[in-house]
Amino acid sequence: ADNLASFLFPPAWRRAFHLPDWFLAIVDHPVAAPIKRFAPVGLALSLFFLVVGAKWATVDRFGSDIPNWDQWDAEGLELLAPWFEQDHFLEHLFTPHNEHRIVLTKLQNLAVTLFAGQWDSRLECMLNAGLHAALALAFWFAGRRWLEARWHAPLFVTLAALFGLPIACQNILGGFHSQQYWLLGLSFAALVLLPFARPWTAKWFVGALAAALALLTMGSGFFAAAIVFAIVALRLLRRDVVLREAWPTLALALAVVAIGWWTRIEVDYHQPHKAQNARDFFFTIVHSLQWPVPWDFASSAAVILWLPWIIVAWRAVRPTGGTDPRRAQTIAAFGAWVLLQVLATAYARGAGGEYPASRYMDTLSFGMAAYALALGWLLSRPAGDAAAASASPPAPARAVARLVRRGLVAARAVAGAGVLAWGLRG
Repeated sequence: ADNLASFLFPPAWRRAFHLPDWFLAIVDHPVAAPIKRFAPVGLALSLFFLVVGAKWATVDRFGSDIPNWDQWDAEGLELLAPWFEQDHFLEHLFTPHNEHRIVLTKLQNLAVTLFAGQWDSRLECMLNAGLHAALALAFWFAGRRWLEARWHAPLFVTLAALFGLPIACQNILGGFHSQQYWLLGLSFAALVLLPFARPWTAKWFVGALAAALALLTMGSGFFAAAIVFAIVALRLLRRDVVLREAWPTLALALAVVAIGWWTRIEVDYHQPHKAQNARDFFFTIVHSLQWPVPWDFASSAAVILWLPWIIVAWRAVRPTGGTDPRRAQTIAAFGAWVLLQVLATAYARGAGGEYPASRYMDTLSFGMAAYALALGWLLSRPAGDAAAASASPPAPARAVARLVRRGLVAARAVAGAGVLAWGLRG
């Protein structure tokens, strides 16, 4: 994975495209050893600045330093005015905005205002770009660890497209929308760290802090804790962990869920935006899950896009012999978290069964990143299966069945990647 040539030109790609030996010899020459040593860092920095640069270009072309929409009341009246007038600042800081307590967004934008000496929405957008790029980087590092090297380059391109393109233009151009990025990033950290960390270790405390801080992002901030509880409960039922090691995480996750549930906010003036019937609720879900397929296309595309995740989720519950289920469980947790977000959005903003608003697209991009990990994980051969295959070759019937399964997975990969690329092309 650390070999630059293996990343840029995996062996399968070399054979497919018939790359000349002299070209590959240059890339693999000992003189290039220092470059190879720092290749992972260079690729990570490339992805980060590619996403940041793309978002900054969008802000430069279409952004404004004038506050927009909800910023005037939630940020101007409930943050900056109380701070500068010294008028019960902490009370205003935790005052809900609609259904959400956006404490982290308020603190971030207050810091930007104090640093810049003025209220500048464009500067807030530029900082938000770094938050979202950091999440792309987290997905990239996860993919490097979980997928075979030949899938690193496709994952790199996919993440650059999902996080760099102006898909969720409201979040890119609205300095007030950092709560979306805080929610995504903190939920990612909680889902990766908390379910598998030993209690009272540094990793466990970081995951616990992420799960707790997610409550200060949006009303759905406790969803990550709910998924963590489900994963740890599953591991306990499967006897992958003993109760002595599981109960602190279970208790913490349950406490975060309870706090999030009992402190949730309902506002009367948003009642017309809720799903008014089962049809509204259902079609809002379908329209969200079919993204990024064009809206006038068949809604059955949702099945194609989410089928790899469904298979990974099944393997997370029923892993094959000899394989470590933690990677599948984490990927399944990503998708399950997105599904919870989609269900909540369909309930709270599902009137008419319309397609999701732009500000929800980053959550759906998170789901497509999970889809990419699921697809790459399915196409990567687990170490346990490889060892079992080398130890005891399968019988002919078993070999045929395995060949058919791999063919089906490959067909799903081609179909899913085609649908994703087609949807993102516009």
